[in-house]
Amino acid sequence: MRGILSHRFLEKTAQEEQAFLVPEPIGKGKIKRIKIKDGLEIVISDIELFQDFTIQIDKDCDFFELNYCFDGETVFNINNQQHHINTPISNIYYFHNENAYLETQANKRSRVLEIRFTFDNLLYYFDDENDRKK
Repeated sequence: MRGILSHRFLEKTAQEEQAFLVPEPIGKGKIKRIKIKDGLEIVISDIELFQDFTIQIDKDCDFFELNYCFDGETVFNINNQQHHINTPISNIYYFHNENAYLETQANKRSRVLEIRFTFDNLLYYFDDENDRKK
């Protein structure tokens, strides 16, 4: 399960869509990752876990994320600061060498849409060349 929840982008050779059914002993629901292009992905999840679950975001992951939480609650811990994501809410994150992990509580349905960009892909959408400079 940790593989599909990874915050690393799908490899160039990977299939463009991955779907994962949560195994019955762990919980129920589905997670889908869709690669739009290299460095741009959408993750759609509708899950309920039967035990608390924590996942570490790799420190060397470098991405920008738009996150829409429709149901549930997740706690993001970024550099020892907790951020509670409750429904309905949207968030914007930029991860660059952060010490971060997320926690999901047991027996609570979680429905989330995540849109992840590499920094270069995000800058592509700016009109002005000066806005594209890092």
